Amino acid sequence: MTFPSPLPSPLPPSWRVDLHCHTHRSDGRHSVDELLQAAVSGGIDLLAITDHDLPPAWPAGPVEVAGRPIWLIHGVELTGVWEGVEQHLLVYFPGEMPEAFRALCRARAQVRAARYDEAIRRLGLGDLPPADAAAHAGERALTSFHLAQAMVSAGHSKTRAEAFTRLGKLMPVQDLPFEEAIRLAREAGGVTVWAHPELSRAMAWTGKFAKLGLQGFEGLRPGLGKSVRSTLRTLSRKHGVFMAGGSDWHGWHPMRLGDFSLDAQQAAPFVAALGRG
Repeated sequence: MTFPSPLPSPLPPSWRVDLHCHTHRSDGRHSVDELLQAAVSGGIDLLAITDHDLPPAWPAGPVEVAGRPIWLIHGVELTGVWEGVEQHLLVYFPGEMPEAFRALCRARAQVRAARYDEAIRRLGLGDLPPADAAAHAGERALTSFHLAQAMVSAGHSKTRAEAFTRLGKLMPVQDLPFEEAIRLAREAGGVTVWAHPELSRAMAWTGKFAKLGLQGFEGLRPGLGKSVRSTLRTLSRKHGVFMAGGSDWHGWHPMRLGDFSLDAQQAAPFVAALGRG
């Protein structure tokens, strides 16, 4: 079996889609190769790996993994801030991520490295290892998860939950305005999707984000009840944004990649937006 190029639209009815997952280049557990193996084993046909503030490290388009084809979409989960609250923007491209946007992502990963070191300083835990060379080069994205892990490993906290509580407001707030993230993504030809919005914030902000250029939000993801999905669907129609989704798989929990997926019909609005470039 082979996939045609470019990405077929509409998708074949049997295709299964996941538009949100992470590798160990950010806060996931597995390498890209391991994640691709897991996606193929889980029956995923169309996949976007969306590491935090990092450009992709693999080519876009169809690849063969363990004798089975899978189509990869270039994406990233870009971190911004709106009204003092950190928000995440998924950005996808119909082909290769443009070099200028890759540079933006690397710069944002470098900001993460500086933010990580500043958090260690604020905690007063000088024995914790600072951000590594790859992080400072923008090739690895350090998150509060990494800092919590380091605190547990050094014996400063018993659990990651305790470490997160101790971190509290000591982790510096991101400095990229969310509206700027949307603007930069759209100008680069990317498709913009608000990642895992809380319902109350979706109700308050979707209309504002749509006017700024947001095209979709994650209304299809694990753990959402029917009433929440229904409310999000109503919001999507009201404000002219599509429902997208994915597993947000990191590999740290029992859920396997492929346990949650979108079918071809659910993914159709996203694929249409991607096709328009």
